Amino acid sequence: MSRIKKKDLYKMIGVTPEILIEEIDAIVHRNRMNHIDATVFFCQQNDLDIEAVGKIIPSSLRSKIEESARNSRMLQKEYNDISTLPI
Repeated sequence: MSRIKKKDLYKMIGVTPEILIEEIDAIVHRNRMNHIDATVFFCQQNDLDIEAVGKIIPSSLRSKIEESARNSRMLQKEYNDISTLPI
């Protein structure tokens, strides 16, 4: 199976990276969701495969999703963060 390029995935879902970020951020603010839930919601509303969208998420949005995961304790905090020291 051949790999699909990112630009082709963007064409398939019909959005640019900028629009994807704007749409997810709008959902976050409008529905008071975190970025993880907003991304899943966006995919469901647009009948998109979450794994396909996951491959094309821009780094700025990816960092917001990772932050949401850390805040929800789905990911460990980074070790260079002083707040992670055991008390």
